[in-house]
Amino acid sequence: MNSSYDCVAPFYDLLGSLYSCGAIAKSKKEHLRWLKSGQCVFYAGAGTAEECIEAAALGTRVILCDKSGNMLTAARQRFEAAGLSASYHEGDALALSGSFDVVVAPYFLNVFGSDHIGHALASLAAQVKPGGSLIVVDFRGPAGSTTFRLFQRLYYLLPQLLFRFLTKNPWHELYDYPKLARSAAPDLVVRERACTRVLGFPLLETICFENKARSLRKECE
Repeated sequence: MNSSYDCVAPFYDLLGSLYSCGAIAKSKKEHLRWLKSGQCVFYAGAGTAEECIEAAALGTRVILCDKSGNMLTAARQRFEAAGLSASYHEGDALALSGSFDVVVAPYFLNVFGSDHIGHALASLAAQVKPGGSLIVVDFRGPAGSTTFRLFQRLYYLLPQLLFRFLTKNPWHELYDYPKLARSAAPDLVVRERACTRVLGFPLLETICFENKARSLRKECE
């Protein structure tokens, strides 16, 4: 499957590291604190899976999904080099059937425009078992003073321009995921949040939602 992200796969991690002084990679690992051995963990838009190696090392069952075959190839190489295993699915993460203990969206939801973000969030929530977790890792939503919010937008501007050019990502404002969840996926309740600082500024965030739904779904296969 051809993906617009195939062309950026060789230098995707490097771009994030240079732009954030390593903070993006750090933010992707914040979710590890909420994982437990034996859990089935689905990564939506897994990319090169740099943070997923440690999840597998914790004893979780890792499932990686990405539209980019080149990204998944890089992910597979990482796992093979580490002597660890994972399941790989090339395609639309929102369309994958199943129900998982944990769904992780690492800088994935920001590829959706404002007219599709609600559907994307609801689709990921539907893949989480009742009592399970949806973990969103992304640029922090608007917060603090008017001056800081302007600074957040300016910091987000460069990657938005770059990926608009490279991958045709839609243009949109910073997303407030808890606010979006209240309307798009009301069964999701924020359990914990962790900010990651870039040069001292809390610009990235990891949000752990708990799925409060009571309906039973198919077990992870």
